[in-house]
Amino acid sequence: MEQYNIQHCQSAKSLLKSGASNYRGEETDRNLAQRVFDITTKFMQPLDVIALDIRSIDELLPPMREVMLALQAYPNLPADYQGLQTVTTWVNKLSTMKASDELTEEDCR
Repeated sequence: MEQYNIQHCQSAKSLLKSGASNYRGEETDRNLAQRVFDITTKFMQPLDVIALDIRSIDELLPPMREVMLALQAYPNLPADYQGLQTVTTWVNKLSTMKASDELTEEDCR
């Protein structure tokens, strides 16, 4: 305590004695990291499909739906989160197309 000149700081003393930090991230849901990992993984799948020049709707629509469902199931996602709106727009667009259709070069960008 003397090294950092905080010997008179009562809150620092109490935190050191309790062994807890003042970091608020410790109070989050324990499954939060797993949910974030799951959504990130699901986002990567359609990107990988496009990177492999696979543009068929029947290959893209299922992973895009998984991303949309994962985002919708995420607790406390802000209502104005642009990512969910964008994914939903793409899922709706892909849903109106035939399974044998393919995305254009412009769509893939």
